[in-house]
Amino acid sequence: FAYGSGVFRQDDFKSHFRPSKMPMLDFILCVDDAKLWHEKNLKLNPNHYSKFSSLIGPRRIAQMQDDFGAKIFYNTLVTVPMGPYEGRLMKYGVISKLNLILDLSKWKWLYAAGRMHKPVLEIQRPKCKQLNEAKKTNLKLAVMTSLLFLPEKFSEKELYLKIAELSYKGDVRMGLAENPHKISNIVNFGLERFRDLYSETLKEIENLHLRRTSGGCLTFEQDKSSKGKMEMINQLTQFSLEKRDALKDSVKVGKEKDVLASMLRKIVSHSSRSQSLKGFF
Repeated sequence: FAYGSGVFRQDDFKSHFRPSKMPMLDFILCVDDAKLWHEKNLKLNPNHYSKFSSLIGPRRIAQMQDDFGAKIFYNTLVTVPMGPYEGRLMKYGVISKLNLILDLSKWKWLYAAGRMHKPVLEIQRPKCKQLNEAKKTNLKLAVMTSLLFLPEKFSEKELYLKIAELSYKGDVRMGLAENPHKISNIVNFGLERFRDLYSETLKEIENLHLRRTSGGCLTFEQDKSSKGKMEMINQLTQFSLEKRDALKDSVKVGKEKDVLASMLRKIVSHSSRSQSLKGFF
């Protein structure tokens, strides 16, 4: 799938810019066998790899992909050679199917899963039933987690802003290389895509009630009683029982938002730091 500002407009960049001046195209490729994939790609596109990666070969590249960071190996600053995007720069990350399923269903690294909280452009729909189920689980977990941060009544836009924010908590890039308005831009320029992405998921949330204002805007109401929060926490299956118990304890003293934010920061900061370091190779 493709994702990010190179695929979906997130600001006021002009389409008449030279291709090299337009946002980079970002892709994630899910593969069954990382070693075999890199072996073939090294033969087909050796210039996509750094000198170091070319030197260590496909077995070590696959090991580096699976043993460090967010279990993704990126080739970056690749020029698109032909087609409608000719001249554009792109980067593509490679992740194994097993690790993608694990990230989507358990938020082990909240990296690929975080990108899939936002609208993406699927280039090829997966045929794997387990992967498709993990995609649905990831969206439901994103909504359920966001609800704990939100008040009893909130707007549709507030929900999507909170969802978009989840995987940036603790991200080392935020405040450095990233646009400080990135999260609001993602939602403001992609509201309809968020609606399409979450329309079915929102129907499945029992605690969530849809309201439509006189102006036609969508708002939501949820049960924010202690019992309602406890029931919601029970459904956060991306976290261990121990962490869910800690969240329940925090509800009693009104600190569940702080504890939940801390949990997310720990996941994201660790994976984003190690993934960034892997980029030097």
